Amino acid sequence: MSRRDPGWLYGWPRRRHRSATEPPLPVPYNRWVNSSLASTLDHLGLPAGVTVDEAVRIAEAITASHAESTRNVYDWAWSQWERWCTARGAVPLPAEPVSICAYLTERAADGLSAGTIDLACGAISYHHRRRGLDDPIVTEGVRQVRRGLRRIIGAAPRR
Repeated sequence: MSRRDPGWLYGWPRRRHRSATEPPLPVPYNRWVNSSLASTLDHLGLPAGVTVDEAVRIAEAITASHAESTRNVYDWAWSQWERWCTARGAVPLPAEPVSICAYLTERAADGLSAGTIDLACGAISYHHRRRGLDDPIVTEGVRQVRRGLRRIIGAAPRR
């Protein structure tokens, strides 16, 4: 983006058209547009007054709210959580706070850093909020376990 571009003043990028040789846009994280519903955009039951084009723009904005690298890391952390839940017969979504506490303490016992544990919490929280569910990470039990693990593991001080 150049300084001559008026979008630079307002912080938004210029819209450009994609060529046929460019890879497709990533699938947006939202409830209106995903790969299984892409062919049936007209039958999504959008709210009154919202067109399909507007829904697609909303989906693009939601997708842009997190960087692709963040979405990839969250997907990795979520897959670790799902694998842990499957091995124990627990339900990953909606998650029980006690299950999250057990998961976090086990990950800490495996030698993970406080930052990686916080990443797991962020991914679990994100997937719950994305689906409109209550965030189990903000419960008092999970907060206390996270605080205790930071003291046990020893997080580096902030500058």
